[in-house]
Amino acid sequence: GALEIYRDGRVYYKVRSDITVVCKAMEFGQFPLDKHKCYFILTSFGYDSEHMTLDGKFNYEKENQRTLPFNVDIQPLPENKRVVLGSSSNYSAYGFEVLLSRSLGPFILSVYLPSAMFVMMSWVSFFVPPDIVPARIVLLVTLCLVLINMFNFTTARIPVSNAVTAMEVWLLACMLLVFLSLVEYTVILRKIVNHNRALERYKKDMSRQKSSELLNGQQSSTAFLLQVEDGGGETQTQVTELLPKECRKRCKKPKTKPKSQNRVEANLNLFKLNLDRGATYLFPFLFLLFNCFYWTVYLVIMPRYQKDHLMEQEETN
Repeated sequence: GALEIYRDGRVYYKVRSDITVVCKAMEFGQFPLDKHKCYFILTSFGYDSEHMTLDGKFNYEKENQRTLPFNVDIQPLPENKRVVLGSSSNYSAYGFEVLLSRSLGPFILSVYLPSAMFVMMSWVSFFVPPDIVPARIVLLVTLCLVLINMFNFTTARIPVSNAVTAMEVWLLACMLLVFLSLVEYTVILRKIVNHNRALERYKKDMSRQKSSELLNGQQSSTAFLLQVEDGGGETQTQVTELLPKECRKRCKKPKTKPKSQNRVEANLNLFKLNLDRGATYLFPFLFLLFNCFYWTVYLVIMPRYQKDHLMEQEETN
């Protein structure tokens, strides 16, 4: 250090020191879109503003600083921070204001962009035919598991917060959209299962009806005993059974699907087509709407609310 005393009574004291500043009351509810404001304030412990006035200047060069996860901006202290109010007197203060805004680029490349791509990949399942069950199930379940793994990996490395962070909201919304795609396909599978069960019951009823008709036809059939004598003098006996005319017509009638069954299958195919087609438009619209709401809240509304809240705190202090 160095001490210089001038004839006019001014004292110049110079010392080099390394200071670690702790920024208190940092809230990470908007992580990674959070911004923080910290103050570095120097004041006298025993001399009030009538005996000592603190003033100075500072120099901050961004080019000579190490790389940080924040964008740092240093500004002079506002006027309301230049004086510290005590119980009996006021004290002069000097320092600077540190503004921290987190760098968003690494999080866009590692979290936001991959998770958005996974959500878009789930929309491909709407173009896969519903009858190809393994393809759609494997795609959607794999995407759900990947997003859950990403959520666990990311939340384990974010700062501790009392509220749900912005990144958690984003990942939960992506997981929900992929899960809803799986629910949409589950509805189609349930419809197919119900149709197959109804078809099996219909076939059983038809088989019972046919068996009963055949049984009734056998009971009403007429049998004739024919004796035929050949040239050698031997007599052969043949039994000829005549079925009713209605039974013969039904037996010769080709097997075709009833009109009601064809109508049910057509309605099922139309239901699957309309549901997939509606989901193809609905899910991108929901994701776009969520993006507009998400970025508007965390980039426009929340910073404005936080600024007003800080101003109210400073006025009360």
